Amino acid sequence: MFDDFLMHGFIDHHRVAANFAEGDLTPDQRTALKSLVTKYFQAGFADPGLSLFSAREDDEIRMSGGLLPRSR
Repeated sequence: MFDDFLMHGFIDHHRVAANFAEGDLTPDQRTALKSLVTKYFQAGFADPGLSLFSAREDDEIRMSGGLLPRSR
């Protein structure tokens, strides 16, 4: 479900639908999510394709997580 959230920015079609979207996050929660995704990549999880962040933010997260940037 977490990968699905990272790919689409919302959770709305799972058995336990949370009807949660990235737009519901406060600025502090958004910062915490960026940190969590960085740690997710550092732990060795693959990039499911992020749609939650700008291209610049995506590259920063990927590089901090030990992955190559996408936009280069």
